[in-house]
Amino acid sequence: MVTAPPDPDRRGAWASVSAAVAHDGGPSSVLEGMINQPFAGGRGAARLTAYRDAQGGYIDDPGLGLDDVNRSVRTGLRLALRFDLDDRWRLTGGVVSQTINSHDTQYALEDAAPLTRRNQVREPHDNDFAEAHLGLQGALPWGELRASAAVVRHQVASRYDATTAPPWRCPRSRGL
Repeated sequence: MVTAPPDPDRRGAWASVSAAVAHDGGPSSVLEGMINQPFAGGRGAARLTAYRDAQGGYIDDPGLGLDDVNRSVRTGLRLALRFDLDDRWRLTGGVVSQTINSHDTQYALEDAAPLTRRNQVREPHDNDFAEAHLGLQGALPWGELRASAAVVRHQVASRYDATTAPPWRCPRSRGL
């Protein structure tokens, strides 16, 4: 996916809001927005996009006494910058952040009532991503230079219920 770059020629903004409720589920909502702001007399621009997507959930876990256990929230933002140093050189940079938090996993069981399951523990999922980047592009007498640097941080944590799984048995080793 290629994101829209900052536009130094025009200011712009938009926002979007939506909401929904699933039958026998929790409410969901999505908030999104973007702002593009030129600066330095059109030599630069900043573009900020942000979103929050909350899914209400629709799977119940009567064993734990919980409704709509598969609720999840995804939030994120992206800030992109562009600055033309002169007619030949451009500096770009930005940051990205996204978090996904699911209160529980997204499955129901065949041998249970529709859209239900009976776990012994919750199965949450957490996925956090952050990135920052910087770039320089320019013309030289013998060609074009493009230099970039970035740093990424990604943390993922999940828990699964294996309480009812059969015991794991390892075959005996016979040696070499």
